[in-house]
Amino acid sequence: MMMKCTRCGIAYSHTRSTSALVLTYCGMLCEVSDLGYSMAAFEKAPIVELRRAIRRRQEREEVIGLAARMAA
Repeated sequence: MMMKCTRCGIAYSHTRSTSALVLTYCGMLCEVSDLGYSMAAFEKAPIVELRRAIRRRQEREEVIGLAARMAA
């Protein structure tokens, strides 16, 4: 069964995905591009680093949301 990558939209076979989230992303690059980190690194990182990564992603999303509202 072919899946559709959440990030790039390409059709892929989940059995050949290099991502830890094989049912979501076609490969590791799409996973890292979308999440800002890989799940493999997430599982091994200390909790402090995880919180920082989550905070950076939230800040990035806030900036994107603000820019979108200003453009509208």
